[in-house]
Amino acid sequence: VLVVSVFLLLIVRRAWLCDDAYITFRTIDNFISGYRPTWNINERVQAFTHPLWMLLLSFFYYLTREIYLTSIFLSLAISLAVVVIFAARVSKSTLGAVLGIAVLGLSNAFVDYSTSGLENPLTHLILVIFFALYCSGKKPTARRLFWASFLVSLAGVNRPDTLLLYVL
Repeated sequence: VLVVSVFLLLIVRRAWLCDDAYITFRTIDNFISGYRPTWNINERVQAFTHPLWMLLLSFFYYLTREIYLTSIFLSLAISLAVVVIFAARVSKSTLGAVLGIAVLGLSNAFVDYSTSGLENPLTHLILVIFFALYCSGKKPTARRLFWASFLVSLAGVNRPDTLLLYVL
């Protein structure tokens, strides 16, 4: 709990939004305003590369009508879930969980892009759930294969180039 709390403090302290996130934000605003998910309302151009993240953020933006804090809080919640799932389900020991979280916390890229407004937190969540399923030690069944395939499909809809992470 202490290590997870320190990690949360670290990402809250360094929370930010990158300029590319505002491309998605404008698309979300147009989408929620009834103009389709597009950059310019009179064009049919998809200006974002992460449809699943855009839809998830659209849902929460629809509820709050405030994109800046909504994006940061959603990213923080998902990043916290990633670390908790990693510690509880993926790592095999308490020491492994602590070391893994420490490595993530010391990674500038992981910390910075955990709240950048981009799809990274959702990519991390899908990946850690996939590994939790994969590392569970249970024998493969049709049900587990279905859920693994479903997670890989979600990853592809979230960001198509992340499918390379699942090729193993």
